[in-house]
Amino acid sequence: MSRRPIFLALLGATVAGLTGCESAVAGPGDCGTVAPPTEPNIVFVTSGKVQAGQLGGRAGADSYCQAVATDAGLPGKYTAYLSVLDGGNWNAVAHLIQTSGLDGGPRGWVRPDGEPVIDGLSDLLAPQFMHLPTMNERRGINARPNYVATGTYPDGEPMFTCDDWTNSQSTTLALGGLPEAGGRGWTSTVFPGCADPVSLYCFGVDRYAPIAVPMPPPNSRRLFLTYSAIRGNDLASGRCWTEAAEYGLSSPGNFIAYQLGANYPAELLNLDGGDWYRLDGIKILTANEVNRPDAGQMIFLAPPDLTIKGEHLAVSVWVGDYVTRPGGGQRVNCSDWSTQSGEGMVIDSTVEVPAFSYRDCSQAAHVICVEK
Repeated sequence: MSRRPIFLALLGATVAGLTGCESAVAGPGDCGTVAPPTEPNIVFVTSGKVQAGQLGGRAGADSYCQAVATDAGLPGKYTAYLSVLDGGNWNAVAHLIQTSGLDGGPRGWVRPDGEPVIDGLSDLLAPQFMHLPTMNERRGINARPNYVATGTYPDGEPMFTCDDWTNSQSTTLALGGLPEAGGRGWTSTVFPGCADPVSLYCFGVDRYAPIAVPMPPPNSRRLFLTYSAIRGNDLASGRCWTEAAEYGLSSPGNFIAYQLGANYPAELLNLDGGDWYRLDGIKILTANEVNRPDAGQMIFLAPPDLTIKGEHLAVSVWVGDYVTRPGGGQRVNCSDWSTQSGEGMVIDSTVEVPAFSYRDCSQAAHVICVEK
């Protein structure tokens, strides 16, 4: 049975039941037009966990999201990003639209700290994140790995829903994602059991506010992903210069490849400069993060997946170290990027960081280019 006619019927009944100044569309000189708030919606991942099969269905999950948001003082109406199989394979994106009550659905989402995440719901299926939805309702980051139930494949197709989130004894699994994964992995990369504790993605749904990315500050530095791949011993910074010049970036010679080695460009960065931004204005990396003295993995604020052509690519990139910062861990870098023998370390995917692996130096990978 189609869900769309039911939604339209419910919407029509709601409008018909309004009178006077409650009119859904008031004319000039009347009470004014009822419009959604102009601030963006908020999206967060719950800090608390619940059994995937004990959510009380999708309605129970929606109530849980709303309660968590209200307790944290977040404004608006919230809906869980969950698909169900019963009743016509109604997917999570359609659920966000249906529960919003807005003609055409909601638009514009930010994290609880105000950093932009997506502009439209189609960005979830592409996917094209400005910032990953990693922040919980209290502006914290949950311990990893943080399994988040979705029941949703990357293209929106529902699957593995623990009997539509009602059966913790189900012998099937729940489909879930990892907030830090981005790409396909944000919604479809793990399979927790139906009795396992999981978090939820909670989306605000009652606002329509196109996201406008602010201009980076004057001292900011640019960052882009090469659209072409190179082997481990190819001149990576030369690739950066070529692409920057080809597409008219100012001062193309100021770009270097972010590869770690004994005397290689990433060791030569000015760590007292500004932060690095993608060419679409999204902050990717802070100078403080690169200069952090501990040996933990470097944290990208958003996927470094945008090429100078404006394409978002899910590709591997040469880095040479799992720490990916000049302080360094253990270099695995094709003998300082000089040979096709041996191995070099890569980030497996620009949209699913921070997963690392080794690659034969004779094979190809892309490069992250940063301004010195």
